[in-house]
Amino acid sequence: NSLIGSDYFDGENLSLFDDEEAKKVNAFDWDVEFPGVFTNGGFDCVIGNPPYVRQEILGQNFKDYAQRKFKTFAGTADLYTYFIEKGISILNEGGLFSYIVANKWMKSNYGKSLRLWMKDQNICEVLDFGDLPVFHGPSTYPCIIGIQRGEITETFRALTIASLGFHDLQEFVNKNCFEVHQDNLEDDGWSLINEETYSLVKKVSEIGIPLGVVVDENINYGIKTGFNEAFIISESDRDQLIKIDKKSKELIKPFLKGRDIKKYKIPEISNYLIFIKNGWTRYQSN
Repeated sequence: NSLIGSDYFDGENLSLFDDEEAKKVNAFDWDVEFPGVFTNGGFDCVIGNPPYVRQEILGQNFKDYAQRKFKTFAGTADLYTYFIEKGISILNEGGLFSYIVANKWMKSNYGKSLRLWMKDQNICEVLDFGDLPVFHGPSTYPCIIGIQRGEITETFRALTIASLGFHDLQEFVNKNCFEVHQDNLEDDGWSLINEETYSLVKKVSEIGIPLGVVVDENINYGIKTGFNEAFIISESDRDQLIKIDKKSKELIKPFLKGRDIKKYKIPEISNYLIFIKNGWTRYQSN
């Protein structure tokens, strides 16, 4: 269930809220709604595509609640984080869980608590689609997580999928997947690589000098617009703005996203950034 992005929630049955403390938001009581299911320990299967809602619009009331109720809480976590924990928590012993969600939890700072929690789950499969257009519209960087409630195994199968040119996903995965050892997963970020690649990466890490040391830890995030839909524009929009006012050219810069950078390939510019320096409007007015 999705929710309204504000400090209060109204008019929805919110399946993340399930106790007396949250009755004011029309909480969804799983035990009441599915008494027969939980008498038998929970659901046999939970599948879905939970909502992606950035933390900026969740509201402080929700964050306070999530911090009290979820082990995977992080102040900057996307909403889908809590749907993962909730979905697995309502499985019975041996029950199967599978979500398609954004893959950012594997690398991001906000995903660290989720990664630590996931290590205590019996992960069966993680399929990473990178920047492939699995969904139409905005890039979501999806992955599929498969988990079974039960005793934790040392390995799970994984695959980084580079193309959607297959007829049967299950057949493609069975043919190309590899095993990942849970012990090889770093808390600061997961890399889905096979044992041979892991050994090579570990060797390079042990004898090499990390980039952070070379630049004295002076590594910055990069540009944050605060509202990409307004400040990142297409080439046609750029041309139109310059046609209206030639001075616009001074404020529009070529812009590359991470997915535009590929090895052995010169990137093609298809997006532009309206780049206005801090204080620019005050300077112009003077």
